[in-house]
Amino acid sequence: MNLDRMVQIEPVGHCSVDDQCHSKSGARSVSAYMQYPLFCQLLDQLPELKELQLQGAEDPLLHLHFFQMVRYAVARGIRVSTHTGMTILSEERADECVQSGLHTMHVALDAASNRVYEAIHGKARFDKILRNLRRLMDAQSRHNSLLPHVHLSFTVMQKNLAELPDLVQLAHDEGIHNLSVQYLHREEFAGLWHPPLHAHDSENSLLQEDQQRIRFYFDLARSLAKKLKISLHLPGVPCAFAVKRFLQRQGRNPIRRFCHDGRSMPCSDDGFMPGARVQAGNVGFQHDIAAGLLHTSVSSGLSPEVSQRRSAESGTY
Repeated sequence: MNLDRMVQIEPVGHCSVDDQCHSKSGARSVSAYMQYPLFCQLLDQLPELKELQLQGAEDPLLHLHFFQMVRYAVARGIRVSTHTGMTILSEERADECVQSGLHTMHVALDAASNRVYEAIHGKARFDKILRNLRRLMDAQSRHNSLLPHVHLSFTVMQKNLAELPDLVQLAHDEGIHNLSVQYLHREEFAGLWHPPLHAHDSENSLLQEDQQRIRFYFDLARSLAKKLKISLHLPGVPCAFAVKRFLQRQGRNPIRRFCHDGRSMPCSDDGFMPGARVQAGNVGFQHDIAAGLLHTSVSSGLSPEVSQRRSAESGTY
């Protein structure tokens, strides 16, 4: 298999103090942005690349040069997709989503109501996500475009299981035709377990949930999706009988990955897992992390993340 035909690149990741990135707040980890020239160099060394996934430890849309990256890849005939939380999207950038040639946008939405979203994430961002989704759908209408294809991504757990049918209805109401559901951990599909990534994960896991209840809401969502003509992708109900199948799936769809500083990460079919990275070499060129890994806003001197978040809070972005 040629691993260079499908590649995943991380536009925005994490950088620790040990990696020579420094935060004025003294935090041990800060957002790290891939330099645009580094991105171009990387793609230039992958002449057989056909599909590019832009995703990583943080939302790719936080990168000020995200759409330049998309356009550079699209000009090469590469199909580009991304995964986003959709918490930051101005009307102007919604237009760029449509005009840049971005093929697919996976939007993480773990609830169908503000109450449940806030219970899961601790932040009242549900209304902002809906606003930004509508900006994107409006931009598609203005430009009479089907791109990017919008897929909702729902991470199901105890707190939001009952909202799955409501999310199918929400997708339909917003003009979105694809909804994918996955568990909090991939191991839940196989009845396996590992130390939780977050303190609340174990109590939210569906491994402890009644399987009849899971089937009830899955069947309800499946029936509604069929009625509304929504493409719904559901995982199997977690059970120990699926362990063998899960293990057989490991490594079936390896994807070559590059993190924000150009390092090549181990090939697997898992997503980026902060804290579990292993350096597997670089792409054959030199760059100095300390010389400017973090892009800064010329006008304000702030990092893009801080600059954009402040603008978002003021309603200007």
